[in-house]
Amino acid sequence: MARHILIVDDDTLMRRSMSLHMEQSGFRTSTAASAEDALAMARLEPPDLVLLDVGLPGIDGLEALRYFQRDFNVPVIFVTARRRELDTILGLELGADDYVLKPVNFDELAARVKAVLRRTDRAGNTTLPEPKTLVVGDLVINPAAHTVDVGSTAVDLTAKEFAVLQTL
Repeated sequence: MARHILIVDDDTLMRRSMSLHMEQSGFRTSTAASAEDALAMARLEPPDLVLLDVGLPGIDGLEALRYFQRDFNVPVIFVTARRRELDTILGLELGADDYVLKPVNFDELAARVKAVLRRTDRAGNTTLPEPKTLVVGDLVINPAAHTVDVGSTAVDLTAKEFAVLQTL
């Protein structure tokens, strides 16, 4: 399934352009014109990454960053026209994963999105590996497929029965 990118920008043309280019790069997108709308959307469908403008009406991007970090623990890339070096430093110090200046090179933006997702995938990959097939005599338990075979005969088990057998 394609990774979900939430694009937050008050400029309609910029939102559409970013969305089109991200979709052409293989991502699924949703867009919002304000941080408030974006946060509401994220509650319904959490994104894998947020492209966030700094200069938004209402809650600005710098404040919205805090909400996205606190409530969703999602990577954020600022995409903004603010060119002051202090804004870039502040955005990164507050925890943004990257900072891209407008006008945007969409190929570069897609590459940056992919790089941030790779880094966060590696950093957050703390799940245990899938258990391997267990063979005891002629009993074969395959946890990945949730199947049990005795000899060459498949055994139908409920989910609870399978969990108990696997635990034993």
